[in-house]
Amino acid sequence: MKHSDIRLVLWFIFRPNKFLQESEKHMAWINSPEANSESQGEKTDSQSARAAKLIRAAYSKSFWLVVSAVLTGGMVGKFLVGLGIINGQATSEASQYAGIALLLWATFGQVGWGLQTMHGATYPERVNDFLCRTLYVLGSFLLALSAGATFAQSP
Repeated sequence: MKHSDIRLVLWFIFRPNKFLQESEKHMAWINSPEANSESQGEKTDSQSARAAKLIRAAYSKSFWLVVSAVLTGGMVGKFLVGLGIINGQATSEASQYAGIALLLWATFGQVGWGLQTMHGATYPERVNDFLCRTLYVLGSFLLALSAGATFAQSP
């Protein structure tokens, strides 16, 4: 019983009652014998091994998200300035402020230990993680777009 992160975020934003209903169903399922037997099957490794895998996966995912956002943002900025679609200076300034705002919003808005339960598997935890990562990626993209627009305008 799992829904996609995007669907959960859309419910969270546009249909909060539906989100709460599904979250409660999911919480009941997590505590069911079926879910417990599934999680027992996943616990063949030691706590340290599971933690190491989790850290490795999180930093790997974050690395590729950041690299993708920065490379894409830089290329898009240069491309749009090259085509004359955007003004390098104005776009650079606007995207810097927007990028900083998104990064700060993600940093200050992320709910940490007050939300943490059940290994990040609850719907509120997944929504929190998805929103935070999305804001970080968009903020990084905009800062890279700013750099690409600036460098494209340089002689």
